[in-house]
Amino acid sequence: MKNKNDPPDQNNPKQETPSALRVPKPKAAKYSSSVAAEKSTLRDPMFWLLFCTLLATSGAAFFTGQQWITADQTMRIGNRAYVYSTSFRFIHYGYKPNGTDVQWIVAPLIENAGNTGTHRLMINVGTVIGPINFGALDQREFIPAVLLPKSDMTAGEIATEGPKLNEYRVGRLAAIGIMRYADVFGDPHLEEFCHRAQFDDMDWNGWPAGQPLRVRGIACDNHNCADEHCGPDWRERATVKK
Repeated sequence: MKNKNDPPDQNNPKQETPSALRVPKPKAAKYSSSVAAEKSTLRDPMFWLLFCTLLATSGAAFFTGQQWITADQTMRIGNRAYVYSTSFRFIHYGYKPNGTDVQWIVAPLIENAGNTGTHRLMINVGTVIGPINFGALDQREFIPAVLLPKSDMTAGEIATEGPKLNEYRVGRLAAIGIMRYADVFGDPHLEEFCHRAQFDDMDWNGWPAGQPLRVRGIACDNHNCADEHCGPDWRERATVKK
């Protein structure tokens, strides 16, 4: 029986020698091995092929998304309703309340230049003689209306005898209004307008009955705007229920 303090048996082949013991690999060797593996990966053509393919696919997806957004915006712009007012419609039907002068009906002309009709159109429009008080519209109620594509309508009419119109031809006759509506895509819109009638002296009693006369308007200094140009609260005003 061997004593623990006896020297190791040199003739025992099964006994491990110090040279046969596991020696941990130095960290530097691991690091150099990983660096070598990375260099080997970077030299691999398949790696660069996959990397370039991924990069090209990402770029194509980005530009495709931008093109889709641009196409959607273009489609909306080209197919939405555009409601505005820049002129008047004068018309008479031969009626002479005083037996001499023809009575004319004067009103702002509201037009839809878009390719689709309006949804939930609400208008508050008036015709003013003399000084303009845009705040007067706050005392009036909005009324519902419908405008088909490429169509027009009138609102806020007044009636006056023909000869009196010559007194208003220097800008004393004005149209004011607020219009809010949604387009076919559901986007809200707000339009404010103010313009003064501009026309020459003419024989109002001699104009053919039932034939409308379009009179251009000169924009006022204020209250001519659309959507975001009407102030930071334009969207709230465009979607108000009352």
